[in-house]
Amino acid sequence: MSSTDPPKPPSTTARPSSKRISTVPTPPKPPTSIHPTAIIANHALLIGTHLITIGAHTVIHPYARIISTEGPVTIGDGCVIWEKATVGMMGGDSSSDGDEGVLETKLDDNVVIESCATVGMGAVLGDGCVVEGFGVVEGGATLGRRCQVQAFARVKAKEVLTEHTIVLGDGRRRVSKGCEGVERGREVAHEKMVRDFERVVPSVSVKWM
Repeated sequence: MSSTDPPKPPSTTARPSSKRISTVPTPPKPPTSIHPTAIIANHALLIGTHLITIGAHTVIHPYARIISTEGPVTIGDGCVIWEKATVGMMGGDSSSDGDEGVLETKLDDNVVIESCATVGMGAVLGDGCVVEGFGVVEGGATLGRRCQVQAFARVKAKEVLTEHTIVLGDGRRRVSKGCEGVERGREVAHEKMVRDFERVVPSVSVKWM
C-alpha cells in the first residue's frame, strides 16, 4: 500500500467469543416439604424427582447434596448435614425385593452427617446417629438410635446395626452402654451447635420451597 492510498476502515467482522457456553443441563428441582425454621445454606444442592422433606431446625451446609433421584428423602428435626456431605447417594446394592426401585432414605431427629460423609439411598439412620468425616453408610443399611460411624469407616449395604453401635475405622464394631448422663450431655451440646448455626449460617431455603 502506497502512502497515498486511503486507510482501510476497521474490520466489522465480529470475533468469536472466548467464553464457552455450558451444555450441562440444570439438575431438576425436586418436590420439597421444608419446615420454615430449617436452614439451607447457599450452594447446598437438592436434586431429584421424589419428595425431599426437611424438618424443623435442621441445618444443611454449603455444598451438601440431598439426592432423591431413586426415592424420597426424609430428614428429621435438628439434623446437621455438613459441607460436601451427600444424603441419598446412588450406587451399591441398595435395592430391595419387590420395591420396584423406589427407596426412602430417612434420617431421624438430631442426626449429624459430617463433611464428605455419604449416606446411600434407602439407608435409615435412627435418632442421634453420627457419621463422621468421610464415613460411608451404604444403601439400604439400617442404624439404630445413637450409632456412630467413625471417620473413614463403612457400613455395608443392607447391614443392620443395633442402637449404640460404634463402627470403628478398622472395620470392627462394638456396642457402647448407654448412660443417661452422657446422653443428656450430648443432647445439650447438639442443641447448642444447632442454635449457633442458626445464628451464623444464612438460609436460602425459600428458593427450594
